[in-house]
Amino acid sequence: MTRLALPAVDSKLLAQATELLLAPAALEFRQLSDVLAGIHVHHVDYADLYFQYSRMERKKAS
Repeated sequence: MTRLALPAVDSKLLAQATELLLAPAALEFRQLSDVLAGIHVHHVDYADLYFQYSRMERKKAS
């Protein structure tokens, strides 16, 4: 498998994405790179990975 390099990203955005999307799912950038590399091996021109984050705010009881 080919390792694909991650482009440069603002460190604050990277930290936020790690905290909100990757950490709760126990994912690491290495794993994402491996997935994309695996897709690339099959000569796929385009691929997307989608992540979802949701948050619910609770109303305080009066």
